[in-house]
Amino acid sequence: MKASFALPLLFNLFAASGALAHPIAKIKTYGGYTLQPYTYEITVDSDGTVTAENTVGDYANPATSIVTNALIATLNPAIVKAIQDSIASAQTQELVPKNPEAPACVDAPITEYWAMNSARKPTTLLAKVENCQDYILNGYQGLQAIDLLKSLKALSIPVR
Repeated sequence: MKASFALPLLFNLFAASGALAHPIAKIKTYGGYTLQPYTYEITVDSDGTVTAENTVGDYANPATSIVTNALIATLNPAIVKAIQDSIASAQTQELVPKNPEAPACVDAPITEYWAMNSARKPTTLLAKVENCQDYILNGYQGLQAIDLLKSLKALSIPVR
């Protein structure tokens, strides 16, 4: 095949396959009082793929971090659309305590629930758990996406 035909053929192959999958949401857990620093991330892609990445480090030698990846699930397209629609309905970026009267704690890990854009960058912090307090978007916006993401977190066990 001549090189002049290769580029258009390659472009047509990508165009025919549709858009490449990209992250739509991410859950990130980190911090807390632990023996080893760690970060646990769950990513939901636009094609329904749910993956986990667990990074465990060493305070004395951060360069020796161990990263483990795993496929957690593949979501039905209707669930992916529900997450995307719920994220799209969020019109605010103001987080408020879900229950301001709830007791707080210290040294617990922080969990953040993020909406992502096609450039693989976080765009909106949908919710977080910090100091044992739940924070959600004002007016309960995006709550369906948050509940679905929390269920994925509950179903997954940090991979080691």
